Amino acid sequence: MILQSLYKAGLIQFGNFEDVQGIKTVKYSLEYLPSYPQLLLEIATAIKVDAENYQYDYILAKSGSISLGTLVGYLLQYPVVFENITGSTPANRIIGSYDTGHPTILITNTVDEYLEQLVSDADKVGLEVEQIISIVGGDMSVPSYPIRTLISEAEIDVFSQSVLS
Repeated sequence: MILQSLYKAGLIQFGNFEDVQGIKTVKYSLEYLPSYPQLLLEIATAIKVDAENYQYDYILAKSGSISLGTLVGYLLQYPVVFENITGSTPANRIIGSYDTGHPTILITNTVDEYLEQLVSDADKVGLEVEQIISIVGGDMSVPSYPIRTLISEAEIDVFSQSVLS
């Protein structure tokens, strides 16, 4: 079970955590996923299975998900482009070799407030994001874009209750 493995690795924690939006009961540290290669492979394989249900030409990896996106691309044999958060224009924020007008799957660890900007930037350079696949849902949504999560918020809630009880 991916959720249990993430918890055992400390990549998902439960408790009371303060951030700029207030107190949260779940903390994600999925940026450390590459330090757990077997878990990274397990998650990439699950995303690969899900991604095989869609028609696309490119994979776009969000900045904190480049290792995951690269591994999924390798497993599927699809080209990967990625987000460069220091770029000043959409063309500088999407790194890699790509053509315009191609359907794209965006892979991310969580759905966050920066995801909508990345989708917009991808659109401006001609990558048509048609599906977003995330490990967990997070707190945000991206209007007009379907988002698939490997682990639902409901699963996380049930799991956290079992862990904390």
